[in-house]
Amino acid sequence: MSLKKYKIMIMDEVYVSITEIYDYIRYRLYARQAAENLLNRIFKAIDDLQYFPNSFLKTYKYNGKIKVRKVVVKNFVILYMVDNVNSIVYITDVMYGKRKYLNKRISSKRI
Repeated sequence: MSLKKYKIMIMDEVYVSITEIYDYIRYRLYARQAAENLLNRIFKAIDDLQYFPNSFLKTYKYNGKIKVRKVVVKNFVILYMVDNVNSIVYITDVMYGKRKYLNKRISSKRI
């Protein structure tokens, strides 16, 4: 029996967020290795979503329609949506976990 594999789609804004996180840790905190380790953990967590994307918590609904899930990596949160019909996981944001993300607007580029 083979596992169903989902395609991972990362929104452009997510790359910007990840770069900002990396730059802050690397250049403001002067912790190059910590920045690289976190980056690797974030991308591993995203990669792992291709097999079991529905196993994480539903965080909230945006506009009453879109179900958003989250994965926590260290002090950071990865927000994503699952399209089970087309087997696609849309990564919508990566941010510091203490930030109030429940009211953050979800990108609608793919919708």
